[in-house]
Amino acid sequence: MIDRQDMIEEQLLRENIRKAIRIVKKKKLQQENAIRTIVRTLLKEADDVLYDYTSLNKLHDLFRDVIAGSKESSDTAFKHEYKSLTSDKIARQRYVEYILDFASADFNLLEQPGGTIQPIGSDFAEIGYEPEEEEIEPEEEESLTVSIDDLNKSGNDLVEPDLGEEDEEVFGEDAPEDTGPGSQADSTLRSARRAYSTIGPALQLAWDDAPTDEIIPDEVTIDQNGQQIAHPAGSMTEGDLFKIYFGINLKLWAAKIEQEMTPVPESTVDVDAGTELETGMLKKIFQS
Repeated sequence: MIDRQDMIEEQLLRENIRKAIRIVKKKKLQQENAIRTIVRTLLKEADDVLYDYTSLNKLHDLFRDVIAGSKESSDTAFKHEYKSLTSDKIARQRYVEYILDFASADFNLLEQPGGTIQPIGSDFAEIGYEPEEEEIEPEEEESLTVSIDDLNKSGNDLVEPDLGEEDEEVFGEDAPEDTGPGSQADSTLRSARRAYSTIGPALQLAWDDAPTDEIIPDEVTIDQNGQQIAHPAGSMTEGDLFKIYFGINLKLWAAKIEQEMTPVPESTVDVDAGTELETGMLKKIFQS
């Protein structure tokens, strides 16, 4: 039979163990925060980071000011909109892809002589780009020959014969994505537009400031999607470098924000696992 005093002592021991673990974790967190503060101070005191190519320096400024934020606590539109999409991780991935699509379309325009990005209006988040007016050529009507049998099946209506052609409804994975008002895809698209309304103009300025037509005389090897891709000497321009690293860094910063959003599970200790913690060890922890 277990003595009551032993039970009380066992309970106190368990509570003290938990308290000791909390103290150790708190001290560790304080040490990590102190180290982070020191590193940030050193980074502020250091000279500006410079890269081998002007285009990357301009891209660095774009990411620092518009996407990452000049300070860790800066809440840029890109970060704010990403963090707002809490319902679905796939929606956050689609959000990044939308922005990459916007940038890709603008890069195609910027590469043209005197090119500019597509104009972003005040209602861009809601309606997107204003569609260009296209001349619609009238389609030639094709004649349709209806047999007597088909006419009989359609009720003998000579003006509007019912030929039984109906649009097939598609279900499952092949069904079109719901992008209507109120859908997850619609919400994600509007978030991407709001973020890109700050990124697009900055992209234009950074591109214009960079020597994007300059040929890179050296071989350049870039880690793209986990593969080392070698670009022969003279095969790339600084504009190509700008575009590649824009995509790479946008995904990198999305991954960093995703990591911040992922809760870190607290470490647990199983007191019943047979691990004994002597009273002397507890005193040592409390005294440290």
